[in-house]
Amino acid sequence: MIHINENTLSSELISDMLSWNESTKSGDVWASNQTKWIPSLKYATSGTILSRVIPDDFKVKIYNELYSRNILDYIPYSSSALFYIGGPNSCVNWHADYEDYDAMSIYLNENWDSNWGGWFAFTEVYNRQTGDVKPQFGNFIVPKYNLSIRSTDMEWHCTTPISSYADPRISIQLFFSKNK
Repeated sequence: MIHINENTLSSELISDMLSWNESTKSGDVWASNQTKWIPSLKYATSGTILSRVIPDDFKVKIYNELYSRNILDYIPYSSSALFYIGGPNSCVNWHADYEDYDAMSIYLNENWDSNWGGWFAFTEVYNRQTGDVKPQFGNFIVPKYNLSIRSTDMEWHCTTPISSYADPRISIQLFFSKNK
């Protein structure tokens, strides 16, 4: 099921994370979708999504806030947290996330024009028996500051290409499990 929440994190935590990224972004800290992702996630894009692991102290603060704000009803047993920056022409192809993990995107751009793309699109009509991975219709959500989208049942989803005129799209990507 797809869950959407506004005001996901405190403005203080977001500000601290953006400051952390700004002060530590130089050096060898980034990975790229073009070098690390499996081919099925990147074959239709020429754009680049940069990612870096969020340090444990911030990761703990994120999950604690999600719990204290009743966005999650548990503290995850296992989790990861990544900081993403999507550049021009980048997108993520249709896919489902991990079977034993929920996934969440939290958008951090204060201003995002819907004409810039980067929409989160999802469908609940995927046919698991036939393996149809190219949905013909679905729903979409335009990125909005501090909005989160959580996937709990391996829903088929993607992100639409980001315009070459857009600001970089900034988000946090979380993957987490309540099971041991």
